[in-house]
Amino acid sequence: MFLGISTPKRKKLSRNFLKTLDKKSADWNFIFECWRQPERAFQYLAEDYLLKIKAVLTPPDIPKLRDLAVQKSWWDSQAPNRVFLEYLRSGRYIDGITLIKPETKHDGFRFDFYVEAGQRKIFIEVKGVTLEENGIVLFPDAPTERGVKHLNELAGCLREGYEAQVMFVV
Repeated sequence: MFLGISTPKRKKLSRNFLKTLDKKSADWNFIFECWRQPERAFQYLAEDYLLKIKAVLTPPDIPKLRDLAVQKSWWDSQAPNRVFLEYLRSGRYIDGITLIKPETKHDGFRFDFYVEAGQRKIFIEVKGVTLEENGIVLFPDAPTERGVKHLNELAGCLREGYEAQVMFVV
């Protein structure tokens, strides 16, 4: 169900409210209550809150985040890219990054990220994974010609001397 509130208007409306919430730890009651609502605007509000408190999330929060993704499979398709971009910027994945270019075209194909670090030149595709069976995540969740094309394009980058990576965000 959709309330018809545009993203800029929703963010403006929620800005003051989000400032009142505790940012020292996650308020999982608030997050799960938003998630239970049928209107997506509430899930977006919970996502905005999670982004505001991302620095205080800890490994024990990961199963809760997984539950959110599994419960609402419409999960924002760009969320994995935003999460991975934050991870890249943190410096914990690749040392010495000097350039991060999201949505970069190369030979007519758009890659999620192009990264430079020293002599390294890296194309990266990010895939969100929401399918889980018996505690094991699976990708893809359906046959995908597009996914095969992405892998073939990354293989082409390898042949040209670039590094190529696929990141799965669960």
